[in-house]
Amino acid sequence: MDYRINNEAIISCVIAQVLKRESCDSLRLSLLIPLLMENKTVNNTDLTLVYKEYLPIVVNSIIILTQGNIIRNGGGIISLTDKGNEFCNGMLNHSCSYRLRAIISEIDTCLEETQKFSTVELYQKLKIIL
Repeated sequence: MDYRINNEAIISCVIAQVLKRESCDSLRLSLLIPLLMENKTVNNTDLTLVYKEYLPIVVNSIIILTQGNIIRNGGGIISLTDKGNEFCNGMLNHSCSYRLRAIISEIDTCLEETQKFSTVELYQKLKIIL
C-alpha cells in the first residue's frame, strides 16, 4: 500500500478518535496529530519539520472525513457527527493495526498534557515555526 494513503487512513482514524474525546479547532488538531504520530521525542527543529510534513496529510484527512460526514466544521470548531461516533466505536470493535492501537492509546495522555495551554501557547511553547 502506498505510504501516503496508509498515513491518510491512519491519521483519519486518529483524528476521529481525538474528536471523540473533544472537539477542537483545525490549528490545534494539526499540531496534535504529529505529536501522536511520532512516538519518539524530537527536538524543536525536528518538530517543526515533522509538523510541516504532516500538515498536508492532516488537511487531506480532514477533507476526507468531512466529505464522508464523519466530522463537521462549525464556526471553526471541528467535531464528530453521529456517523463519526459510530465510526469510532466500530473502529475499535474490529481489528485495527497495532500502530493505530498504539497511537489511540496515547490520545488521552496527549490531550491531558496539551489541555493546559491554548492553541497559540502550544505553538509558542513547542517553537513551531510556520
